[in-house]
Amino acid sequence: MHMHEIIADRLSRLRSVLGSDTIGLEILETGTIRQDTPEHRAGDGWSTLAFAQDAQNYGGQVTSIDLWTGTAAEVLQREGVADQVVLRQGYSVHWMAVMLAAGQKFDVILLDSENDDQLILHEFMIAMQLLRRPGLILVDDVVPGSDSVIKGRLLVPWIQANLPNAHVEHFVRTGGGVRSGVLSVIM
Repeated sequence: MHMHEIIADRLSRLRSVLGSDTIGLEILETGTIRQDTPEHRAGDGWSTLAFAQDAQNYGGQVTSIDLWTGTAAEVLQREGVADQVVLRQGYSVHWMAVMLAAGQKFDVILLDSENDDQLILHEFMIAMQLLRRPGLILVDDVVPGSDSVIKGRLLVPWIQANLPNAHVEHFVRTGGGVRSGVLSVIM
């Protein structure tokens, strides 16, 4: 499955859990569009566009955090969905903490920042507090047993030990010549 198909499937599943097929969702993601080339469109933060299109169709809002948001701003403007996305340039944990302190809540959170197992675990801890229940947390690039793709190395065992009632699924993601995985957690 491509990332856009996984996103559509998971958003549909969450809407089913929420009891409405047409509800607008408040969406937060870490990591955004960094490369504006055809070969990067299947990955590299292009989930921002899928979320923005969902917000355009159903309502809701997307907040996207990245160290550089310039390319995302250009692409979203060109695609006609810039009004659906608030871009926050800077460090993900900082912006997530600011949003938590402000009392913001989200229905969906995608963690897709650096390939850093400790950063993803920290983001997940904050994401759980930012998540409206029931809600959905997605983590891109989770490849169990990989020596090079390590985002899930600390996170997966932590979830298994601490969230026994969460609905956890792992999807194989393809796109851009890459085979990876997406962890889906509905709480």
